[in-house]
This record gives sequence, structure tokens and C-alpha cells, in this order.
Amino acid sequence: NGGWQVYAVGWLLVMPFWFALVSLRPHPDDALPLLAVMGLVWVADVCAYFSGKAFGKHKIAPAISPGKSWEGAIGGAVCVAVYMTAVRSAGWLAFDTGWFDTVLIGLVLTVVSICGDLLESWLKRAAGIKDSSNLLPGHGGVFDRTDSLIAVISVYAAMMSVLN
Repeated sequence: NGGWQVYAVGWLLVMPFWFALVSLRPHPDDALPLLAVMGLVWVADVCAYFSGKAFGKHKIAPAISPGKSWEGAIGGAVCVAVYMTAVRSAGWLAFDTGWFDTVLIGLVLTVVSICGDLLESWLKRAAGIKDSSNLLPGHGGVFDRTDSLIAVISVYAAMMSVLN
């Protein structure tokens, strides 16, 4: 479905993600910091979902993703702050900053995560499709499972090149 533009957008999203994965794990011992940032995405997503279900009243972008609420985003961000504090204490991060900067980085990546999810939803709506693929039926496609990871890992790799 779709013309060359759909494939071009896919490549423009996936290529930086691929290079980010390669740069963030140049050696097998570097897996833990990469897993820690992936965990950030999962914590943000799961906690935002449950916070939004429990408290969500104000929609972020109802025309793009009607299920996303500001309350869910705030709940996800609070949980990410706690998560980043824990992984910093455990020494799992690829950077060494103070507590405040660590939490700030986590919050920036949470915003990137939400934006990545919204971008993928917007692209699907613009293309007039419900699922980005049929590989995972009922899950919106592969990109619905990885949209936030694609955005966060790419931005995180750029941040690491600046911080390290």
C-alpha cells in the first residue's frame, strides 16, 4: 500500500535507528546501557497507559491518537523519573551525570517517546491505513510496537555523542 513516499519515510525512520543501535552497542559488554534506555521507553509507555486509563481526561492530540492524555503523559514521566533514579544508582547508564541531569535526560526522552508514537499514528492516519503491517495482527503493525523505540534510540545516540 502506498507509493515510493511511504517507503522513503520508512527508510528515513529506520536508518538512523539502525545506526544508533550499532553505535550504542559496539561491544557485547555495552548491552546493559542500551537495555536501560529501552527500559525507559517501556516504563514510559506502560505507566502512561495505566495513568491515562485511571486519570486521563485531557487529550494530547485527539485527531491523531485519541487515547493519549496529558494525565497519562505525566504519569509516564513520573515513573520514568523514578526509573532513571534506580538505573543511575545501579550504574546501568552510559553516561555519568548528577541526579537532576539524569532525570532531566529521562524526561526529554519521555517527550521524544510520546512524539515518536504520535508521529507514527499521524503517518498511518495520513496514509489512511489502520495497521503499518500485518506481521502482528491486532497490534497496529510492527511500527506500533517500535515507534517510540525508533525515536528514543535515535535521539539518545545523538545525546550520547554530545555527552561522551
